[in-house]
Amino acid sequence: MIDVLIPHGPNDDRCLAECVRRAIAHVVGVRRVHVVSHDAEKARRLIAENDIAGDIVAVHDEATPGLFPFDRRSVAALLPADAVGRAGWYLQQLVKLYAGRCVPEINTDGGGFLVLDADVMLLRDLTFAPEEFHVGSEHHLPYFAHAARLLPWLVRADARYSGVAHCMVMTAQRLEAILGEIEARSGGTAAWKAFLSAVDPAHAAASGASEYEIYFNHALLRPLETTRLRARMPWVESTSVEAAVARWGAEIPDLAYVAVHAYVRAQGEENAQ
Repeated sequence: MIDVLIPHGPNDDRCLAECVRRAIAHVVGVRRVHVVSHDAEKARRLIAENDIAGDIVAVHDEATPGLFPFDRRSVAALLPADAVGRAGWYLQQLVKLYAGRCVPEINTDGGGFLVLDADVMLLRDLTFAPEEFHVGSEHHLPYFAHAARLLPWLVRADARYSGVAHCMVMTAQRLEAILGEIEARSGGTAAWKAFLSAVDPAHAAASGASEYEIYFNHALLRPLETTRLRARMPWVESTSVEAAVARWGAEIPDLAYVAVHAYVRAQGEENAQ
């Protein structure tokens, strides 16, 4: 059995219910879906309006006092002025990194939990396992410069692969190791503060850090016996599931999921991975 963690920001209001529904339908062995939301009341309403089984979904408000050691305001305070509008994006990364420590009743044993971005729509039944990594192909240099400022040894482990694939199984054990190593390196500064302080101001307003690359390359450089890369699951970026299937369905019959990012919806772009 596996839990699913879905961070939910305002750009993903229109996607959330469909993401949750498809996670329940297609994650093999799903036990519980945890939604960490910018607006828990809205998230519960969106889920209820779509007749999704409420007993399998737990919604947590990101701003609940004491739930996380940070909130949207404290994240924004550590970003350059021109990046304050991206505070929610950085907050969601921190939610993932702190989920094992902070999200109530999420699976913290060796089985881990699946992190799924709220704009990712699964199309078929998929199995996920800890230390088994589905890979992407992008290479964004600021992500690795940021990681190296946190932990100098944390470099890109394999030039062929990226950890940015918008879904990843994380374990509380490895997350604790990452947070602990960051805090030790920063002289006891809280990991979330060190994470934000390490973002290059020149890239903060765009994309200055990646929790996925940090976790993925940490795993490759500090592997366990079970750490392995899995066969690449084909996925596409599109404006909607329907548009993706119409454009790519015949060409990619085993399409695993569609990422309907807000910027893709705005620009109307299509991109196969």
